[in-house]
Amino acid sequence: MSKPALYDDNPDNGILQGDIFSEIDFFLTTIDAGKQKQISEKRPIAVVSQTCDISDNDFLVISPIYTIEEYIQELNQKGETSSKIRSNVGYIKSRKGLFDRFYLENLQIIKGISKECFIDLRKVNTLNKGLITIGDRIASLSYWGRQVLDYQLMWVFGRPVTDW
Repeated sequence: MSKPALYDDNPDNGILQGDIFSEIDFFLTTIDAGKQKQISEKRPIAVVSQTCDISDNDFLVISPIYTIEEYIQELNQKGETSSKIRSNVGYIKSRKGLFDRFYLENLQIIKGISKECFIDLRKVNTLNKGLITIGDRIASLSYWGRQVLDYQLMWVFGRPVTDW
């Protein structure tokens, strides 16, 4: 039995959870020397709002997309060992750990993106949905892809049950 397709070749005309859009300004708040600082990064984004919420709201919850190469560079700068880096990249690609990073397998092959990448679910922002258009959509997750994304979102933002 083959694995279901992660991407939908014929997505709806509306915006869906798991839609990936071309580069926009993604704003982050960081702390540098004890002071909050706003920075802007131009990068592709993914919609992480649930599809049913998108139609009822003017704003979308989005997360930025980073390349595996950028992630490796970040870990190298932090002084991580090569075995830790290989392990972390393996966790991202297998979806069996580091659930806060959603691996976009084969996106670079399917949509002409030059490097392997992932959605960084640790970073979220809101965006007025009028600022993006369907024409800027690079890819859309399939129904199965959205289920996998929902599972990872549950691990990142859900409240695990500890007592029944």
